[in-house]
This record gives sequence, structure tokens and C-alpha cells, in this order.
Amino acid sequence: MDFVLGLLLGVAITAGLIWGLRAWRRRGIKSVSYLKAAALLDEEEKRFVATARRALSPEFEIFAKVNLADVVRPSPAAFAALRHGALARLRLEHADFVVCTPDNGQIVGVIEFDGGESRHHEDAGFFDAALAKAGLPVLRVEPRKEYDRAVLRQQALATFRPALRAAETRALVRRGTVWLRVDGHGTFQNGATLRAHTEQMFDAGHRSFAFDLQGCEMMDSTFLGILTGLALRLREDPRGRIGFTRVNAKVESLFSRYGLDRVLVFQGFEAAPPARDEMETLDLASSKEYKRGTIVGAHEALVASSPENEERFREALDFLKRKEPENG
Repeated sequence: MDFVLGLLLGVAITAGLIWGLRAWRRRGIKSVSYLKAAALLDEEEKRFVATARRALSPEFEIFAKVNLADVVRPSPAAFAALRHGALARLRLEHADFVVCTPDNGQIVGVIEFDGGESRHHEDAGFFDAALAKAGLPVLRVEPRKEYDRAVLRQQALATFRPALRAAETRALVRRGTVWLRVDGHGTFQNGATLRAHTEQMFDAGHRSFAFDLQGCEMMDSTFLGILTGLALRLREDPRGRIGFTRVNAKVESLFSRYGLDRVLVFQGFEAAPPARDEMETLDLASSKEYKRGTIVGAHEALVASSPENEERFREALDFLKRKEPENG
């Protein structure tokens, strides 16, 4: 009996000590004073973010030091105990930089500094495995004092550009105006077709162009540059006229962000746009060199459209002229 009483007494004392320690920690944590960190990003990270924001625009936005639990989540199909354990592990990690689409904030991937001190804890492969299982690619970048913005852009496009719904472009000439309807994503991959058709129409004497962009979900810099180049060319002709109708908010914000709303005029046309089934689908074959010229010419038009764009795209344009691009 004495043994049992002693054991119970020992358990009670131990429990009391544990409770007391936890209570002390709770009170102690509340009493701790805090100091504001000098900055969210160190100088190395600030240099990278400044370059990356310009390199990834307009396709992507970049956010720094994001908790991994905000990037990926454990599958609800997993056992609750395993799911809670995985979530706790995710909360111990952070991504250096998270890349998202600007229109809806969709996460498309992660950029990690390579060669730095590992922040992973128990399992060095947990971080990469979690992202891989979630289908999020990782671009690893070596920290340096200066970054080539054009090279970084090429790497980001190759790594993060999702499988976009390629734009379908339809055309119809009605009462002297060339109507073009763009549905889907306007990118460097389908921009050559648009350029070829507008050049054919221009050579045939047409100087009035109208774009129905109701179904256009997004444009990359090449597609924006093709429209800008056409607008600049038409501006030199007294008969030149270009307008855009039914522009959605995402595309309109791109025009505004790059100052193209001063060039790409939102002027109305007398009649409503032609119906989709009235128009013919454009499917013009083009050589690799023509596509390359399209990309270079589009960025030249962006540079010529405003001093701000000259600063934004100068390095990218120099890169495109030096090397044939593979990913826009």
C-alpha cells in the first residue's frame, strides 16, 4: 500500500510540475518583449525581387517568404492524424518566393535560392516532395549581386507558363473594316498568325481594324506588342483606325499597366461585332524565322510606345536579338 501511495504521490507531483511549467511558459511568453526586424528581405533577396518583378511581368507576380502551409495543403483523403502531422511539418517551412498569376492569384510555382543554407528540418526532401506532389514546379536560382532580367524571364516562362488555352483568332471583313475576334490566351505561340493576317490586310489596302476581345482571357508581352505595332503603323496613315470592343477587365488592366491605353484606343464602331460563326478561323502557317521576327518586332513596338516600356523591355529585347527564343 505504501508503494502504491508513493507511486500516486510521485505521479501527482510530476503532473503538477508539468502543469506548473506549462503555466510558467504561457505567462512567460506573454511577458516577452519583441523587437521589429530590420527588414523582411535581406539585400540579396531585395535585389532578386526587384529584378524578378520586372522580368516576370505581365504574366506573373512574385511574393517573398511565404509559409509552405499557404502554398500546399495535405490531401483530405489522408488519415486525420497523418494530415495534421503533415500540416505541422508544412508550417515549419517557407518558400523563398512564390509565383502567381496576376489576375486571380493562382499559384503556379516556387523560386528557391540555390546553394544557400538549408532550412529543412527532419527530412531534407520533404520540401521538394510536397511541391512535386502538388504539381508545383520549382525554379532554383543561384544568388548573385546582379541578375540578367532577360535570362530570368526566359527561365521563368519555361518553368511556370501553364498549359494555356491557345487563342483562336477569327476574322471577317465587313464594310471596309477588318474584324478580328480573339478567344483564349494570346501568346507568342499564336501571335504570328495574327501578325501575318493583319499584314496581308494592310497590304490589301485596309486601314480600319476592330478587335472583339470578349473571349480573350490574357495576353503576353508578344501579343500585346503585335497589337501595339499595328496601332503605331496605322497612326502614321490618315485613314488608319484601330479599336477594341468588349475588352474584359484582365486585358484592360494590361493595356493600362503598360501605358498602351494611349495607343490602343477603346473607340466604338458603328455596328456590333460579327457573330463568331460568321467569321473564318485563321490558321496561317509561318516559319520559325517569321515567328522569331514576330517576337522581336512585338517587343520593339512595346519599347517604341513609351519611355516606361523602353526601360521595362530593353534588356529582354537585347536578349531576344542575341538569341533565338524558345519560350517567348
